[in-house]
Amino acid sequence: MSDITRATYDKIAPAFAEVNTRMSENLLVAAQKFLDYIPKNSLCLDLGCGTGRDSAWFEQHQLKMISVDFSMGMLAQARKITTRPLAQMDMRQLGFEKQVFAGIWCNAALLHLPKAEAPQVLDEMRRILCQSGILNLSMQKGTGEQFEANPYVSEQGQRFFARYDLPEITKMLETSDFVIRETLEITYNQRTWLRLIAQSKG
Repeated sequence: MSDITRATYDKIAPAFAEVNTRMSENLLVAAQKFLDYIPKNSLCLDLGCGTGRDSAWFEQHQLKMISVDFSMGMLAQARKITTRPLAQMDMRQLGFEKQVFAGIWCNAALLHLPKAEAPQVLDEMRRILCQSGILNLSMQKGTGEQFEANPYVSEQGQRFFARYDLPEITKMLETSDFVIRETLEITYNQRTWLRLIAQSKG
């Protein structure tokens, strides 16, 4: 995530939390699929946790969550709804030992990095996943990458977006030694999302 995107999220965090208090039905389906792969009480990472909504849901469904985000403003909102550990981190260089997480939930986060930097993040995810660990990755479908004005508050601010088609993101995952287990394409709020469940080769 760029400093521009981070500054925007710091600014819009309260409004973002208010608008996104509940998981959509489509996201709940993806979350349940993730749970189907992960043993109860496993240690999992919410990577790009935002305001903590998803982390709180997984806690209620018997996963031990650690939640990280690049934006301190978003983490401040997350602290209001979760008691589990929170940390500010850059997903390009994660401060965890090798093979510590049974699963990684990365929902609408990797898309805020340039495509050239995405392989580094996927390699980091694989490094910290246990052997045969599960990654749930959610990306917006499309082409190109650019900064876009944010829609949450009237104040100025921009966020960076990179969008992918399914063959593109599948190839990236396979190059980083992931095996694709499931793919799902859904349309929500006039955006098409690619949701993939991938497994680390260890």
